[in-house]
Amino acid sequence: MSTFVLKFIAVIFMFVDHVKYAFPSCYNNFTLYFGRIAFPLFAFCSVQAYSHTSNISKYIKRLLIAGVISEIPFLLFYRLPTIDSYGLNIEFTLALGLLAIFSFEKVEGKLKKWLIVIGICILAQVTHVDYQIFGILMIFSFYIFKDSKFKTFLASSLVVSGKYIYRILVYGKTSPIEYYIFNWICTMIPLFIVLFYNGKKGPSLKWFFYIFYPLHLLLLYLFSPYTFNLLNL
Repeated sequence: MSTFVLKFIAVIFMFVDHVKYAFPSCYNNFTLYFGRIAFPLFAFCSVQAYSHTSNISKYIKRLLIAGVISEIPFLLFYRLPTIDSYGLNIEFTLALGLLAIFSFEKVEGKLKKWLIVIGICILAQVTHVDYQIFGILMIFSFYIFKDSKFKTFLASSLVVSGKYIYRILVYGKTSPIEYYIFNWICTMIPLFIVLFYNGKKGPSLKWFFYIFYPLHLLLLYLFSPYTFNLLNL
């Protein structure tokens, strides 16, 4: 599979994940759990793009600009009553994750390297970027052992498992444990998918992915029953 195919799969499942918030009638086990497939694929593709780009700082800046452009649609979408979260969109998550990688490569001294990575993880948590600390660790896990598919799979599996073990320990009394188990399973699925990555880029439609993200959030918000009810008032 090329990065194009992986991104396209991610886009499909991202839409599946988001549509349930705009249209509660679409809320079912499929839309509830399988949306978890999207983010690890985006994280993996961002690391591959980072590894192959000729201008890393330009790539990170492009993600930040995309984040700024996407933030209004993101905040509008997250005003839907079916969502109880807020913060900065996924473009900022990807930018911070790649910034952690860039710093890890350029800064001398193991202690300084890891302190910067930890600092960026804390920043992601306090600024409420999408996926928060999990997002940064997910991106970093795809980078740290990028030359070994087995080690990459193991590292990313530990990140995913750590996330849901933490969720069970902290929130296990308020939600059924099955909810976290199914989420864990669906978040593990993309880790198996990336094992089929063939190292190729595929068709170059990068602007499609940059445009689709804010556009689909805006359209889902505008056409949701909630927004229609507001306009009728």
